[in-house]
Amino acid sequence: MQLLSNFRTYILLCGVAELGACSASSLRVRSRADAASEGVGGITSTDTQSDGDVRTVGIGGASGGSGGGDMTQSGAGGARDTGGAIGTGGVVSICNVVEFTTSGLPSGICAGPDGNLWFADGNNSIGRITPSGTITEFPIPTADSLPGTLAAGSDGNLWFAEQWGRIGRITVNGTITEFPLPNPNSTPSNIAAGPDGNLWFAEAILDGSLSGRYVIGRITPTGTVTEYPLPAAIGPAGGVVAGPDSNLWFLTSEWICRMTIVGVVTKFPILTANSYPGRMAVGPDGNLWFTETVADKIGRITPTGTVTEFSIPADGTSSLGSSPTSIAAGSDGNLWFTELTRNKMGRISPGGTISECSLSLSDVNVNGIALGPDGNLWYTIASSGKIGRLTP
Repeated sequence: MQLLSNFRTYILLCGVAELGACSASSLRVRSRADAASEGVGGITSTDTQSDGDVRTVGIGGASGGSGGGDMTQSGAGGARDTGGAIGTGGVVSICNVVEFTTSGLPSGICAGPDGNLWFADGNNSIGRITPSGTITEFPIPTADSLPGTLAAGSDGNLWFAEQWGRIGRITVNGTITEFPLPNPNSTPSNIAAGPDGNLWFAEAILDGSLSGRYVIGRITPTGTVTEYPLPAAIGPAGGVVAGPDSNLWFLTSEWICRMTIVGVVTKFPILTANSYPGRMAVGPDGNLWFTETVADKIGRITPTGTVTEFSIPADGTSSLGSSPTSIAAGSDGNLWFTELTRNKMGRISPGGTISECSLSLSDVNVNGIALGPDGNLWYTIASSGKIGRLTP
């Protein structure tokens, strides 16, 4: 399969920015050397503004969207239960999962305040799935918006990043409002709820050439956007998450970064060079855990900056390795991560013990993962249009 054979390039172009929003039709395959020289996504950072140079823009022109009745819905028909249990101490067994088929391309997923799971759909909608598997989808008003990640906000709504210059908000009843960013040539991604009650996201701002600049953006529940420029040496950001220390944390191709809510950035080097981290999550141990997609490792960083890496065991079945992408804390006291090219789910204990379980052979490109309100892990598979529920 061409997409899988070029996965290492694919993750450079799409993984840090917004892996879930990329598709085979939008993928431009280039060599790793080309991607590395240009920066992820082919953009070279030239901005040298200081961390404190921020601008605030009130967004008064938000566009109202679809109401709760403008939607499509499907029941849990076609659900597939594979049974099984996770292995222990590196032993691989069959995952205990049920999978549900959507009509789209699900990517980012998160738990909502209404007891359901919500997901971004590459077919230009935001979806909702109940713990029993009933799926409802709400079209995004702007065509070709390419939603990737989403997060539950402090205001009781869900928020999502659109790839072309907008942040979206959807109520639990399905009403969508879109907020344009100050620069229409921006690409927001990796949205997360912050420790201050606002939503935070990574953003690449294009200027019409191969140059560009990178910022961390903040949007209040009422739509006011503030942008914090990143130093040129840091590059494009991804994996934004609120840390246990009341700061924001994010990943770049070489750094794990901590940012205060007033924009002061501290960077910590990733131990393995060219590991290209994907996503990050807060663990039950009070540390932050992240995936290293190209290096086939899981990393851990303490709030004070001590980094430890754990290698995912090779299984001899894939020349591409495991390619871990998304990660989430589970209800069992461990962290769970997706293995994009190995058809497996991984589990790592706070002490670093890694176990895996196998998914269906058709479960290629498992990307998003989140803890559901039912205590299960939920994951998305854009390539086959499935959403899975895994019981730890």
